[in-house]
Amino acid sequence: MASKRNQRRKACEWKSAYPTMGDAINASGRLYRRTGSRTYAYRCPFCGQFHHGHTARRTKQAIRARRGY
Repeated sequence: MASKRNQRRKACEWKSAYPTMGDAINASGRLYRRTGSRTYAYRCPFCGQFHHGHTARRTKQAIRARRGY
């Protein structure tokens, strides 16, 4: 089991933090236009600010299973 410190380090240490959801969404859009990589904005449970990142494969599979795809 990972410690809380390690979880936080992995979750948000190297990511850019944005003060509002709108700022994170705008950054996500800029990244998409530049690279074609789709990311999603979310509130970080560790620092309370907003980041953007990819959705994990397991999360995508769970959503598809719930929707019946």
